Amino acid sequence: MKFVTQFKFTVGAILSLVLLASAHAQTNEISRDERWREDVRFYSAELSKRHKNLFFQLSKDEFEREVKNLEARIPRLSDGRIALELMRITARVGDGHTNLFTPPSGMTFFPLRLERFKEGWFVAQTTDEYKQALGARLVRIGDVKLEEVAQRLKELIPADNELDRRSRLRYFFIWSGVLQAEGILPQGETGRFTFLDRNGKQLTLDVRPIPPEQFLKSQLRDLSDVGSAPLSAKNAQSNYWFEYLPDARTLYLAYNQCANDANKPFMDFVKELFAVVDAQSTERFVVDLRRNGGGNSAVIKSLYDELKKRPRLIDKGKLFVLVSNATFSSAFMNMLEMRDRMNAILVGEPSGQKPNAYGEVRRFQLPHSKIEVQYSTKFWELMKDSDSPYLPVDIHVEPTFADYTQGRDAVLQAALDYKAK
Repeated sequence: MKFVTQFKFTVGAILSLVLLASAHAQTNEISRDERWREDVRFYSAELSKRHKNLFFQLSKDEFEREVKNLEARIPRLSDGRIALELMRITARVGDGHTNLFTPPSGMTFFPLRLERFKEGWFVAQTTDEYKQALGARLVRIGDVKLEEVAQRLKELIPADNELDRRSRLRYFFIWSGVLQAEGILPQGETGRFTFLDRNGKQLTLDVRPIPPEQFLKSQLRDLSDVGSAPLSAKNAQSNYWFEYLPDARTLYLAYNQCANDANKPFMDFVKELFAVVDAQSTERFVVDLRRNGGGNSAVIKSLYDELKKRPRLIDKGKLFVLVSNATFSSAFMNMLEMRDRMNAILVGEPSGQKPNAYGEVRRFQLPHSKIEVQYSTKFWELMKDSDSPYLPVDIHVEPTFADYTQGRDAVLQAALDYKAK
């Protein structure tokens, strides 16, 4: 079963929703306000018609009232503010796969990759220019405390559940256009971020936003530069990689994206992986989906086939799947498949995917702004006996930053320490 989505929030793939005025200036036949009105009406009509069931959470009356209210305010709103209002309406739909995309021109992000731990949000990766922020906890953006920033931004985030919404904050915290349009940061060439460093001292930096592709090509600094980092922090940008853990007689597989690597298709990768599994008489198998936001759920099939050929690895207590709030879409389907058909034990935090949810996405484009609207065309009922917003894990572990910087992965360790009853 395929569950294809292009919705994966990474710094390299996140798409800006703050429109440039120039996008509208290209059309001179009608006024700026009328172009926006036509876009908003088109958005409303087409999304209502195309989505599998747009009004499953937000009623039709409420949706239409929101749209009309936005239309009426267009003359008083900036382009960026109108885009934010479209984001807000879309987020109220309650579907993590239904969202907006615009042309990438002009999109910039502050080069701070954030990770959430029990203690808060920390800088896990940045460019050399801001290396003093590595390992620091973010406490303020501009003059606004991070807790208030989070509350204001959550209204803009499309999500299946609150865990999903919380996980996606990492990208909104560094999204320059949104922070400026929302009034959290003033317009300017830099944004002010305040941290508490690893000694508890306040650190304030004026950070310059850059395009995401520039961030990916930059000389990046990682937390491992200033302290230990756990095994799972390796190769975060790779679609998949593995390592054999001899002391635990365990094969650890990080499956970070449901997509084939152009240099090594997953099927070929799996052959190499199981050559090691067999040579080492592996006793348990760990699949890490904590960074996986989706893709094509069918890519992993060759892994399933090989696991089933080795019944010892799918006995209860032998196969573990590590999950987090960021586990979403096809990754969620992979997790559920391994739990239900291969006795996998789920370890970590509940995923951001609702078990019964909308997906299988398509897009249409608004005529003037060129915003692309992504929408769901199918409802996946993966758990017929429950309509819970979350799928609980078997072993709940919330990672701490203190563990991380000591090179300890408490989630992985819980899997390695598991003893069957």
